[in-house]
Amino acid sequence: MQVPQAGLVTMVMVLDAVGLDAKYVTMILAIDWFLDRIRTTVNILGDVIGCGIVQHLSKDFLAKMDEEQRLKRRASRAHRLQEVIDDVEVEKALLPAALQNDAVHYGSHPDTVVQVHP
Repeated sequence: MQVPQAGLVTMVMVLDAVGLDAKYVTMILAIDWFLDRIRTTVNILGDVIGCGIVQHLSKDFLAKMDEEQRLKRRASRAHRLQEVIDDVEVEKALLPAALQNDAVHYGSHPDTVVQVHP
């Protein structure tokens, strides 16, 4: 984190070290304000250029990672779908045996009853 006008303290110390009066700080302050804006602009521009370079160099790698994640999600959905299909097949296999009773409990809740009328 940068402290605004932090260079002012250093400037006063330098002026004292070279034997100038600290009252000249107010004159230098107007110029330093403008120079501070230029330093900030250069700093931000450097950050933006650095981000652009990193994005350009890692674009193919990130696209490959996104594709791998998409394929993993697709495989996971296909696996869950296959589990549902398998569950339905098991229920179909059990259904003829259960039809011999007058009432068949269907689903995971025991209160769910299907009445079978021949």
